[in-house]
Amino acid sequence: AAAMIAGGNRSADLAQRNWYPDVEVGVGAVREMGRVQSYEAMVSFSVPLQWGLHRSEVSSARAAAAAAESRRAAAELKRAEDLAAAWAEFGAAREVEAVIAQTQLPQAELGFNAAAKGYEFGRLDATEVLMAEQQMWKSGIDLIAARLLQQTRLAEIEALIGDDL
Repeated sequence: AAAMIAGGNRSADLAQRNWYPDVEVGVGAVREMGRVQSYEAMVSFSVPLQWGLHRSEVSSARAAAAAAESRRAAAELKRAEDLAAAWAEFGAAREVEAVIAQTQLPQAELGFNAAAKGYEFGRLDATEVLMAEQQMWKSGIDLIAARLLQQTRLAEIEALIGDDL
């Protein structure tokens, strides 16, 4: 993006310089049979007369530079937006992990232990124990999924900032 902006600015400068008259001066010697017989000189002027063309070339080059600057600014805003979204999702995943680890998983383990004791004393049947065990395993899987989401968002953040955290 920086190269596009610089290129647009250079094009505008070049278009502006095309408006100045070109002057060419030349001097030479005329030789015949190995000897200098005379000298010659030349002066040439090139005056640009198409004012409308000049203005359109300059404004076109300036517009290209402005467009490149706008694209660069848009890319920066997009990267900042992506970084903010990844950071918010990372924070949300941390909160989910905390809730699962501190509340849901311990409750599921207590429920399983209670169901196992109830089965041991004959108050519950095997399906209720299996359902409690299934809930405990589901809570563990949810905890792993929350940690995976955190690592994924952390990798996105590192990619966006271009460095390790």
